[in-house]
Order: sequence, then structure tokens, then C-alpha cells
Amino acid sequence: MKRYLILLLLILGGFANTIAQSQTDSTSIIEVKISPWKTLHYGAFFKQLGLTSSIESCNSIEGFEFEWGNYYTLEVKKTILANPPMDGSSVKYNLNKVKSKTPATGDMVFQMRLEFDRYLGNGENEDLIVKKEEDIYVYDRDIEIHIPEDMKAEWRNFYEARKDANALFTFQVKDGILFRGTRK
Repeated sequence: MKRYLILLLLILGGFANTIAQSQTDSTSIIEVKISPWKTLHYGAFFKQLGLTSSIESCNSIEGFEFEWGNYYTLEVKKTILANPPMDGSSVKYNLNKVKSKTPATGDMVFQMRLEFDRYLGNGENEDLIVKKEEDIYVYDRDIEIHIPEDMKAEWRNFYEARKDANALFTFQVKDGILFRGTRK
């Protein structure tokens, strides 16, 4: 009987040790490259702008202050959570240091998805694109979109139709981006 009890205790002890090891977060230091614009990301219930990075799942980095119009190379601590939240990611990213920050050229054209409805599904919604003043709109409470004279008709058609589209932009505006047209 003693033998069985000792064997049972050894098995349970090994099992408890295995469980304890699997409950530990794992961390690593990685390099992440950030583009000078953000990308629309889909959560469980809503859409929001997040970082455009060299790692698909890395769309936000705790401790990092993104400035539109700059390329970044970052040293980041990546943590894979042993017990992730049910409604969240199993990976966390924390800034260790900014290795480089380089402004994009003013004439650089980039593409960004414009969508109107914040929430996924039917029912009440909130607009992602909001008119701030004549020829200036704010996207996802984050970035001003300036509409140049030669693009006003195209923007008006897009905005009034409320049809989501891929749009082209440049960084020729201080604290905002300049609309350059839509793509099908």
C-alpha cells in the first residue's frame, strides 16, 4: 500500500510540476519595423487603427508613442501569455527602446483602408470618418485627412456614398495626411 501511495504522490507531483511550467509566460526580445501609417484592424466587436508592422499580430506596443509619417525600428519585449484573457490576445508587446526613427518623404504615396462603421454587425453604429471642418475629416479619432482642391469632387462622391474603399494618401500636411484618391 505504501508503494502505491508513494507512486501516486510522485505522479501527482510530476503532474503539478508540468502544470506549473505550462502556466509561465514566455518572453523574448525581438526587432519590429513600423511603417509611417496605421492600418485598420478588426477586433471581436469593432474596428480601429493600429500599427502597420513587420509582425502581423503586432498592431499595438505598450509604451510606444507612434507619430504618423515616421518609419521606426524598435526593440520590443514579446510576451506569450500562459493564461491569456478570453477576449484578448495571447501575445503582448512592450517597448524596450526605439532603435531608429526616420521621417517618410513628403511625396511618398501610401494606401490605407477607409471604412465608415466602427462596430461589426447590425444595430447602432459610430462613424469612423467624421467631418471636422470644411475639407478636413478625422479618421478613427486619430488622424486628420485633408482634402486638396483637385480631389474635392472624388472625396465628396466617396463620402456621400458611404462605400468603404482603399484610398491613397501622402504626408504633405503637418499633423495630418493628404487625400490622393480611391482605388476599387
